Amino acid sequence: MTTFTYGELSIDSDKFHPNAVQALLRRGLSHLLGNEQAAKVGPESAWGKANANATKEQVAAAKLAMQQSAIATLYDGTIGVRASSGPKADPLTSEMRKLAKIEIVAILGANKDTEGKAVKFPTGDKTVILPDGTSATGEQLIGRRLAKHGERIKAEASRNIAAQAKKAKQVVEAGVDL
Repeated sequence: MTTFTYGELSIDSDKFHPNAVQALLRRGLSHLLGNEQAAKVGPESAWGKANANATKEQVAAAKLAMQQSAIATLYDGTIGVRASSGPKADPLTSEMRKLAKIEIVAILGANKDTEGKAVKFPTGDKTVILPDGTSATGEQLIGRRLAKHGERIKAEASRNIAAQAKKAKQVVEAGVDL
């Protein structure tokens, strides 16, 4: 049973009719993919200010990339989780995000900016301009990478976690005093 509190109300989601669940999903997805992502490319957003002269096509491409990133957060369970705060992600998700970031850093580092320097991974609200002319934050890049390569990354992350657990068990069994 999942119980939600809204003001003085207590709501048991297990009692929801399937039609109600579908309606909530439609409304939630519409808000997440429509309003929230449109606001991220609006003229007052960080992206909008950094790309004030963007064409309609560039704005649409940036919004699509942000929508894809939002969908990735639904699939990997990180929706609502900020990199700097919030609940700690499970070990598998953390390892997947770490591996995705390593791959992104390598890809960006192989490219040069306008000054001939390696492109760096964007932190916080900073963005990087992509080859299609859109820009993305580091979080969006990780979301896109996981959306496109999630299964492969998940398998590698699972192997890494299993290897770490095996190593930790060996340390404990050996009686190593840390």
